[in-house]
Amino acid sequence: MTGKARMLAAVQGRPTDRIPWAPRLDLWFKANQQAGTLPAKYRRATLPEMVADLGFDLHAVVPDFRDAAHPDGHLDRGLGIFNLRSMPYRTILEGVERFARVEGDHTIVDYRTPLGSVQTVVRYDAAMQRAGITISHVERQPFQTEADYAPLGYIFEHARVVPQPEGFQAFAQAAGDRGLPVAWVSAAASPMHYILRELMRLDTFFYELHDHPAAMARLAAQVETYWNRIRRVVLQCPARVFLVGANYDATVTYPPFFREHILPWLQAFARDLHRGREGTGLRSEISNQQSEIRNRRPRTRTRTRDEDDDDDEDDRGRYLLTHTDGENTGLLDLYLAAGVDIADSVCPAPMTRLTFKQVRDAFGGRITIMGGIPSVALLADSMPERDFDRFLGRFFEEIGRGDHLILGISDTTPPAADFRRLLNIARRVAAFGPVRP
Repeated sequence: MTGKARMLAAVQGRPTDRIPWAPRLDLWFKANQQAGTLPAKYRRATLPEMVADLGFDLHAVVPDFRDAAHPDGHLDRGLGIFNLRSMPYRTILEGVERFARVEGDHTIVDYRTPLGSVQTVVRYDAAMQRAGITISHVERQPFQTEADYAPLGYIFEHARVVPQPEGFQAFAQAAGDRGLPVAWVSAAASPMHYILRELMRLDTFFYELHDHPAAMARLAAQVETYWNRIRRVVLQCPARVFLVGANYDATVTYPPFFREHILPWLQAFARDLHRGREGTGLRSEISNQQSEIRNRRPRTRTRTRDEDDDDDEDDRGRYLLTHTDGENTGLLDLYLAAGVDIADSVCPAPMTRLTFKQVRDAFGGRITIMGGIPSVALLADSMPERDFDRFLGRFFEEIGRGDHLILGISDTTPPAADFRRLLNIARRVAAFGPVRP
C-alpha cells in the first residue's frame, strides 16, 4: 500500500498492511539541517526523500508558515490571517489601510479603518529559525482596549476570501502517494475560538467575556461573517482531509466553553464535509443548536467502504481533522459529538493526564488517532533508554488491533530527538504486522 492509501484506510477502519507511521519531522529536519547534524546519509536530501528512503509515511498536515503566497502574505499574521502558498484560500482586506514596518526581528503593522485603528507586533528571530520554527510569535495582539472592538469588527466583516485551488494542489503533489495531504483551514475552530487564539491575550479574553459579553458576542458575529466566507470557499477544495481547530486544553477551552463556543461550529463543518462539496449552505440553525447541545448524544456515522482510496476527486469520504495536542481531560466526548474524524497530535501521558489507552477506549473506533507518541519519549534527557523500551512495550500493548491509528509524534519531533528512537519505533511497527480491524 502507498502511505496515502494506508492512512485513508486507517481513517475508514479498513485493513492495512501495517500501522501507518507518519512522524512529523519538519521542525526536526530544518533545525538539524541548519546545524549540520542530520544523519550523514541525509545531509543532501530533502525531507520527502529522507522519509521515502526510511520507508516512513509522510506527515503532510502542517504548512510552512514562512511560505507566503505573495511578498506581503505574512503581514497579517498578527490578525490570525495566514496567506500561505499551500492553503486552499487567501484573504484580502478591503476598506482597510495597512502600514507595515520592520524593526529588527519585529514586524509592526498598523490597520486604519473608518471606525478606528489597531496595531499588531510580531517577532521572528534567529533563535526561532535555528529551532526550525516557521510560525512567528505575536507580541502585541490587535485588541488592547474597548476602543478596538469597532475597528476589528470592521476588518473581519469586510475581509474577502478567494479560492486558491492551485495552492493545495501543489501541496498535494509534493506529498505524492507517500502522504495524505491535509487542507489547512484554520487553527481556530469557531469565531469565538478565533478571538481567543488570535485577537486577545488569554487573560484579556476571559475578562472581556465576563465584563463585556454583548461586545464580545457582537465581535464574534462579525468574525463569523469572515468564518462563513472561508467555509464556503474551502468546501470546494478537492482535499480529502481538512484541518479545523487546534490546541485545545481542558483549562482554557474547558468543557462548558467548548460546548457553547466551539462545538456547534465544528459540527456544522463536519456535516458539510460528510455530505460532500455540494452541501455548502450556511448553518443558520447554529443558535438553535447551542441550546440543544447538552441533550445531544454522540452518533456513529456509517462510512462508505467501496471508496477508491487514491481518487482525490471522490466526494465520498471527506474528513474533519482537528489538532488535539493539549490536555484533553473532559473533552473527548465533545470531539465525538462534534463529528471529528481524526484527532491529530493526540499527546498522552506522561505529558498529559490521559493514557493512550484511555483515549483509545473513549474514541471506540469512531475517531482515528494521529500521533500518540509523546515527544519527550524521543529525548534521552527526559526518558532514559530503559524507560523508553518499557514505554514502547506498554504502548504497543495499548493500541490493541492497531485500527483507526496513524502513528506519529505529538506534537512534533523535537530538534534534539534521538534519531535511533525513530528507527526503533519503525521496527516495532513492522513487527506488529498487518492491521485487521
